Amino acid sequence: MPGLDAEKLRGLPVARPGAPFDGNALDKTDDILAIELSKLGFPFAHATPRITRDAAAKRIDVAFTIDQGPRTYVERIEIHGNTRTRDYVIRREFDIAEGDAFNKSLIDRAERRLKNLNYFKTVKISDKPGSTADHVVLDVEVTEQSTGEFNISGGYSTTDGLLAEAKLGDRNFLGSGDAVNASVTYGQYARGIDLRHRSLTFSAPASRGHRALRSAK
Repeated sequence: MPGLDAEKLRGLPVARPGAPFDGNALDKTDDILAIELSKLGFPFAHATPRITRDAAAKRIDVAFTIDQGPRTYVERIEIHGNTRTRDYVIRREFDIAEGDAFNKSLIDRAERRLKNLNYFKTVKISDKPGSTADHVVLDVEVTEQSTGEFNISGGYSTTDGLLAEAKLGDRNFLGSGDAVNASVTYGQYARGIDLRHRSLTFSAPASRGHRALRSAK
């Protein structure tokens, strides 16, 4: 691509010569190259891995080709299907926003990140024409799934006697993207409550007669 110094990109790929082939490493390399190209002043450029297989040598060669994509901008990001999860939780997984250059690699990255949250059964990001020829609208369609957990366990300890514990948690509490966990322990000699949020932990061990509020690490 005219004006691009490829030497500035050679040290970035996650996939390394001599390492076992890993498709995830290629995906990560696409993401890294897309971000670095944008920083270098090529927001529309994208990297495409081209693979050559040598079955006899059990080797795969990968060449990343940098192409200048069409000069298209993101007009809007529309989100559908999130009846519980708030819009900002989804939007923060994007490295682009309305008005930015359209970059397919960064959009694919956002789709993978949304899937990795485990808040949704399905995630699909597609694009459709915007109000002008050089603008597109990103359509984010998600299908939510349960993010809550509930467990009950019991046991016996020589020091605390019979014990029962109930745990309740949600990794997407009230659709905020925050994880909240609570547990209650009840035994012959030990009882307590433990509440955990991303920023604070609250413990109330009744057997010790005190309560503590501390920052979670």
